[in-house]
Amino acid sequence: MSKSITIKNEGLSKCPECKGEDKLIYQQEWDRLFEYYDKSTQAHDLVVNRIYNDDKQPKYICADCSLKILVTA
Repeated sequence: MSKSITIKNEGLSKCPECKGEDKLIYQQEWDRLFEYYDKSTQAHDLVVNRIYNDDKQPKYICADCSLKILVTA
């Protein structure tokens, strides 16, 4: 089972778990879901929580250790 974390730092350059440089893969599906929810939900935090909790879509996944990362702010 892969591990998931929530962080508040958007400027990631390496994985917080395994420290792998340039190993974070941005999930394009996250953008599509954000745009979909942004039209129907007023609060940014509610949008992010829906994407992560309802759709199970992290913003980044580490290519080395498979850490799933949600960035909240």
